Amino acid sequence: MRKQVIGLLAIYCALLAGACTDKASDNIAPQWLSSEKPVYNAMCQTDTLRFRAAGNWQVTTDCDWMTLMQEEGQGDGAVSVYIQQNDDEQARQGELVVHLEDGQTLNLHVTQYSSDDNALGALVNLPQSYGLGWGYDFSVDYADPDGLRGQVFDAAKVTRFGGEDAITVYTKTSTDIETYYEHTVQELMHSMSAKVGGGLDLRIASAKVEVEYAKQISETKDRLYVWYRDKRIVREARFESFIVNPNRFAQCLTASFKKAAHSLSPAEFVRKYGTHLITRSYLGGRFDYYFTVSQDITEEVDKLALTISVKLLFWNASATTADEKTWTDIKRDFIADFEVSGGGEAGRVLNEELKRTASQGIPMTSGEQLINNWVARFSDAATVQDEDLTMVGFEVTPIWEIVKAVDASKAEELKNYIVNEYLK
Repeated sequence: MRKQVIGLLAIYCALLAGACTDKASDNIAPQWLSSEKPVYNAMCQTDTLRFRAAGNWQVTTDCDWMTLMQEEGQGDGAVSVYIQQNDDEQARQGELVVHLEDGQTLNLHVTQYSSDDNALGALVNLPQSYGLGWGYDFSVDYADPDGLRGQVFDAAKVTRFGGEDAITVYTKTSTDIETYYEHTVQELMHSMSAKVGGGLDLRIASAKVEVEYAKQISETKDRLYVWYRDKRIVREARFESFIVNPNRFAQCLTASFKKAAHSLSPAEFVRKYGTHLITRSYLGGRFDYYFTVSQDITEEVDKLALTISVKLLFWNASATTADEKTWTDIKRDFIADFEVSGGGEAGRVLNEELKRTASQGIPMTSGEQLINNWVARFSDAATVQDEDLTMVGFEVTPIWEIVKAVDASKAEELKNYIVNEYLK
């Protein structure tokens, strides 16, 4: 009998030991999908936290720069996390904690490196984010990735507090023409401001204008300055009406932005976050014409652009669609530069030929085929490749309107600096 009891006790202990072993194996340390070490660059990105667990669990974090897409569950876990762009001056650390049903916790320490203020635009993944909710510096250019600055809105929080419809994304195939023209470069920049400057008289894209019209600026001749943009649009994203409600959107601002709004001088803030916030963004490819003609020309700008296209870009010796008198008038005092953006390899090849010929006033004998190759990259929005996309247009709101939700007095200082100094 004694042997029987001992035998039963041994079996019970073995079963108990097995149960403990199984329980321990069900609760292993969290593992990140992208890396065994949760260390990230400064870009905005998402990652997945995977772990094994028995029973219910919850995940919390002390990182105000990280948003959990899922906070609780049962059994094995796969929690997506949204990591904001790090626009601070230094790396930052935080911790994720998985609280298990049996009272145990699994801790994971996270590090994100800081950004380079001189390359903020390069941090933005346009096909993923569209630049929506990022700052933009209007002194650089108009609707160009080079003008992108720090991240202002956390998209994961926007959909959490604003609802799934707070951000709308469209896939479509369309074209659009945007034109600005004035008698001086100063008037040209202010003309652009009338449309995108929020009703304020600002100098838009001064850096780009000074490069593209450098030769004309150095001369004293009277000319008509024209900026003509042919846009091939395949994707669009926009914020819905929640963006105008400070009580709602204040919860969605990034940690770096809120800190900067309180602590930075206006000049430092603009260097980091720019002058405006992107609230709507269009991606695709764009073909920019920067040219000047004599002020004596009376034809409409669209007719000028068509004539230039036929005579220089889609050149054909037998072309009859161009008005020869218009072309003769244009050539009397014509300086131009042409540039395409987007389109991958087709865009690169076309740009090289444009610089070699059309920008020198020489007709592109192979222009029609090269341009058709570039246009074909955007012919079907459903199949366009991410590497072909660039920013082609946007809608913005002044950045100080967003700063008001953080610090009203700082917002007023910022507005005064941008309007009366930076973009004056």
